[in-house]
Amino acid sequence: MDGDSHLGVGLTFTPLENAKFYFSVINKWIDNDRTAFNAWGVSGWVDVNEANEGAGDVFFALAGDIKPVKALKILPYFEYLENVMAVGGCEVITEIPITEGFTGVITGIYAYHANQVPRSVKPEYEDVQSALFHLGVNSDFISLGGGIYWLSDDQGNIMAGIFDTFDPMEKDTYYPFYDRNHATLYYLDATLSLEPVTVETAFGMGKNRAHNVETRELDLWIYWDIPPSLELGGYLTWNDFSGDEAFPDFIQSGSSLLLKF
Repeated sequence: MDGDSHLGVGLTFTPLENAKFYFSVINKWIDNDRTAFNAWGVSGWVDVNEANEGAGDVFFALAGDIKPVKALKILPYFEYLENVMAVGGCEVITEIPITEGFTGVITGIYAYHANQVPRSVKPEYEDVQSALFHLGVNSDFISLGGGIYWLSDDQGNIMAGIFDTFDPMEKDTYYPFYDRNHATLYYLDATLSLEPVTVETAFGMGKNRAHNVETRELDLWIYWDIPPSLELGGYLTWNDFSGDEAFPDFIQSGSSLLLKF
């Protein structure tokens, strides 16, 4: 087991004191399992070759965690599944002291999703690019920030099978929407830590131009450490859409009880 959502083998290498590398070979994953709360819950094991009829049986992932200096972290990664996709990307995080107790944080992520689906299966599929840029201010009790999330004007299912995105919101219905991208999302986020309760919120608005749909989303998460080993969580998300191919507006909520040991 690799964590609680993948079945396979993982190896960790630490060639240098400030550098770690992770390699995984995965053949199954838990469908509908995400780090955030999801009303679908866990629906059971799914083979990685479910992405399409010609998809490979093994998913490969390589990731790095490099900290060349104290205030800089570099996180490159590469993922591959035969006849589905090859993804190469990198996240860079840097911290800038502002005043005593407050630190500025700049985060940038870029990924290139190289299409591997055969032309005989999806002749219209292309390579897709995605990126995120976020500026924030952190302290021990409050964090504030804002950013932009972007998907290129190319067709391709970047969430096929076990692949995922780094979209910043809870739902992000149109970022992407199936295999049609060409979208930009602007968002603000905040976290308030009042032990033993943590409150997180985010507001995003943007447009998927492939569908000509504008979106607005407001998310609220609350976590309560009843004792430190038992966490009660809940979320509420409001979603509003407008445009040619817009879904109906909706409000969704959920809760969880997490035992830490």
